[in-house]
Amino acid sequence: MGRKFILMLIFFLGAAASIGTPLYAGAWAQQKGHYYTKLTYIYSDANRIFGNNSPALFEDNALYFYGEYGLTNRATLVLSTPFFKHSVNEANFLRGETSGYFSGDL
Repeated sequence: MGRKFILMLIFFLGAAASIGTPLYAGAWAQQKGHYYTKLTYIYSDANRIFGNNSPALFEDNALYFYGEYGLTNRATLVLSTPFFKHSVNEANFLRGETSGYFSGDL
């Protein structure tokens, strides 16, 4: 009974400690010195979905960058960020325009 209690206590304390910390894990790590990059462009237009008679205007242009670099054979540095983003939103409840450059996570 005492051993089960200690194991459960260790499990729950470990789970509680990891709740506030993000953990990223992929299927595999890049080998040391190797890299992978991807550039993605996304264009969204609400009129193409709802037709030209839609009272709302929504357009979104975004250029995203994703990169991985193998620091060691077991550790990979990952950078994922919208490099450029421009949105126009003139829906009935919200009107505005936003733009931005490089807001990312490392």
